[in-house]
This record gives sequence, C-alpha cells and structure tokens, in this order.
Amino acid sequence: MSMGRRQDLFRKLQARTGVPVLVLGGGINGVGLYRELALQGVDCVLVDQADFCAGATSKSSRMIHGGLRYLENREFKLVSEALIERNRLIENAGHYVAPLKTTIPLSSWFGGLIRSGLIFAGLNVSPGERGVLPVKLGLMFYDFITRKNRRTPTHFLTSKAESLRRMPGLRRNIVATATYWDAWITQAERLCIELIQDAQSTNPNCLALNYVKPQGLADGAVLLEDRATGQTAAIRPKVLVNATGAWVDFTNATLGLRTRFMGGTKGSHLVVNNPALHRALDGQMVYYQYRDGRVCIVLPFLDKVV
Repeated sequence: MSMGRRQDLFRKLQARTGVPVLVLGGGINGVGLYRELALQGVDCVLVDQADFCAGATSKSSRMIHGGLRYLENREFKLVSEALIERNRLIENAGHYVAPLKTTIPLSSWFGGLIRSGLIFAGLNVSPGERGVLPVKLGLMFYDFITRKNRRTPTHFLTSKAESLRRMPGLRRNIVATATYWDAWITQAERLCIELIQDAQSTNPNCLALNYVKPQGLADGAVLLEDRATGQTAAIRPKVLVNATGAWVDFTNATLGLRTRFMGGTKGSHLVVNNPALHRALDGQMVYYQYRDGRVCIVLPFLDKVV
C-alpha cells in the first residue's frame, strides 16, 4: 500500500468519529472477527500497531489442529469447535491449508491411563507419557466429533514391526504407533490478508489499518495514533474488542484497565535445514510427549523441518 493511499484511509478514519465496532489487534482472531462482522453487514474498524499477523499468528507451529491433549482436561467444546473450524479451513482455504498425517510413537499399552483419569477428574497430577489405550480413546473422540463433516481419514494403530519398517528412525522401545490426521498451513499471514480483503469487498464501509495503536481514552473516545505520521484520530465505538493477544494486558492498561489475563506458558519453534530428517518424516508429523510433560512435534515445513 502506498503512503498516499494509507493517508487517505487514515483521513477516512478521522472522519468517522463513531463506529459500531472497533477491533484492536490484527492477528487471526481480530481479523477473523473483522471479516465475520463485515459479512453480517456490521461496519467496523480494525487496527494493529505493527504489520497484520506479525505476532503469534506468524510465529506458530503452522498446525491447524483440534487440540488432542485438551480432551483429558474435559475441554470438549473447545476441541469440537477447533475441529469444525479445521475442517472448514481445509474446505474453504485449500490453497493454504491441507490435511497433515500425524504419527504418535507409543512405548506402552496402558501407560498414563490412571493419570489421564485423575486429570479428567480435575486433580492436579504430574505429567507423563500416554500409552496405546488412552491415546486410542482420545482419537476415537476426535473421529466422532467430525463424523458428519469428515475432511480427513480416520485414525488407525500400527504394530511395532510395521511402524519401524515405515519409519526406521523411531526409537526401538515402542510397542505401536497411532496415526491420525490434523492439518497444517503454509502461509498464515497470506490467509489473514485475504480475510481482510474479503471483508472489505463484502462491506466497503469497513476499514483496516496497520501501524495504528491506541493511546488512551478521552471523553469516551479511543485515541488512535498513526505511527507512520504521528496523526491521531478519536473513535467512539459502541463495542470495543481487545484482540491483541500477548499484549492484551498492556492494551487494557493503555485504556485505563488493570487486568492480568496472560500467564507464563510459552513454547519454542525451531526451523532447521535437515534434509535427512525431512526425508525420514516422509510428509508426516511425529507427535510425542516427553516424560516431563512437554509436548513435542516434528513436521516438514516446505523444504525445512519445524
């Protein structure tokens, strides 16, 4: 976008002192909401302090998954919604999202069964590896949720001998492997941009601007600053949505609210150039849980490995 075009958009923003919905944060959550509102005929404004999709959206594992490990925490609604949305992305955004074959190496038949039951009951117990039976139960539920709108094959178990024949790099102490399908995305950033374009073509009254950040409140209006020019706009939304992700508490503080929604969970994603590992994966992901409870995944990403 040229600077002239951008300044024209900001002048339109300055002229619109009132708006039904103002969305702060241009990651996938903010962008998805922006598009949905536009499709429903609701005029809205979307702003982000940096590039669209510059935060967690661009730094994810590139997986589109339902959250298999959340089942033992009884988060059935979360997993169900995530799987339904996964299938919609496979269907509607097939140029970016595709099914991902996933293998889980399993070193016992019944390991973790009691532990999973205690976690399911709401008790706080130390994490550990899961065996064939608890994983099988979780995958059966996975398949059950998507039975009416299936976009991926159902899961299956493979014997130790056949698993090692197919993937000789697996550890020798496994008793079997479980295989199921989730999905992966090549370019989450481009998907977000297409969603913004879709929203604006559907409802031209919707505006989206990046490098615009909130500076506070004044007389019931949200003060927005154009970081490129230093100009400001005062917007009075009927509904204000904070979709700034990891910055949610900082954004609330800017608006005069003291919150502490963010915790201490973190993860790391490493992209490595390892042709031998890439060949060994053969287009599928390996999912396993270390004995200290950390979930680890290894998957091919284009010609690299994540």
